[in-house]
Amino acid sequence: MSFNIPVPRTGTGEREITNAEIAYHSVIRPMLRKLDGEREVAFLGRRFRVTGEDVEQLSGKPAHINCKGVLVWYFTFGGEGEPSFEFASLQSFSHGIFRGAAWEPYTGASLSEFRGTAAALGAGFLRRERYGEAWLLFALPKVPVLLTYSEADEEFPAVLDIKFGKNADTFLPFETLAVLHGLIKREFGAWGARPRPALQG
Repeated sequence: MSFNIPVPRTGTGEREITNAEIAYHSVIRPMLRKLDGEREVAFLGRRFRVTGEDVEQLSGKPAHINCKGVLVWYFTFGGEGEPSFEFASLQSFSHGIFRGAAWEPYTGASLSEFRGTAAALGAGFLRRERYGEAWLLFALPKVPVLLTYSEADEEFPAVLDIKFGKNADTFLPFETLAVLHGLIKREFGAWGARPRPALQG
């Protein structure tokens, strides 16, 4: 089995291949060769089919390259056991290497916009918090994600806190967890004005 890197053509010629596409087609996609049979999975509000050759979105729309990479890793990484429902920030999986902000501000976002996007991704309401709400998202069957939204006040903007089950790195390597974290952030980037704009469908 051989893999070719597809380069979509535009009206003015060929577009430049991104580093993510190079990594996917040269390193990540070949990992599917060890996959036995097909898998179908819900991921960020969409359904995908994963085979020994590629990942496709069942809606027929193109799948975002980073979504495809996360799904390949999930089905080939080999993690065993059950997910933890104790939650930790992305930084806690990096062993001190990653030192990004523990929370992300989302200025101008309303609670209703948060709810709409969370529901579209497949998350469910978990509990009311002091300044907002917590929702539980099964990003993948064994990768639960805690989404905690804190409403804006006179001093601070709205905040979205994204945490993973404490053993999430059993099912995805840290680098892929970081990609998944970024995908979730992008989904909330438009705050309901254009629901789920980043991942093509």
